[in-house]
Amino acid sequence: MIPFNRDLERQLRRLGVKISNIDNVKTVLIEAGDKEIVLEDPQVMVMEFRGQKIYQIISGKEKIISLTAHQETKTYTDEDIEFIMSQTGLSREKAKELLEKAGGDIAKALMIYEEEKK
Repeated sequence: MIPFNRDLERQLRRLGVKISNIDNVKTVLIEAGDKEIVLEDPQVMVMEFRGQKIYQIISGKEKIISLTAHQETKTYTDEDIEFIMSQTGLSREKAKELLEKAGGDIAKALMIYEEEKK
């Protein structure tokens, strides 16, 4: 369950905002252009107001799948990004770029890093 301040929740209810949780969610898929983001074991809360719904999603595990027209799907996880960051000292964005170049292959990403470092 997503932590939520009770006073804020009461105030939102008075304004007509209904708040609920969606239980037992296994994954959330976000399709964005040439990539998909898969959020694993997320907590999902729904706020409903005047017929519209707002979804709040909290997840510590993400998998990014890059889709290209002429290459096979590449995948890597948040843990892969963190591992590359710890081994290279790169920022999160640079580590993601490196993994994308390597098709999600951690060993290949580290080899590319070493080559680019020279």
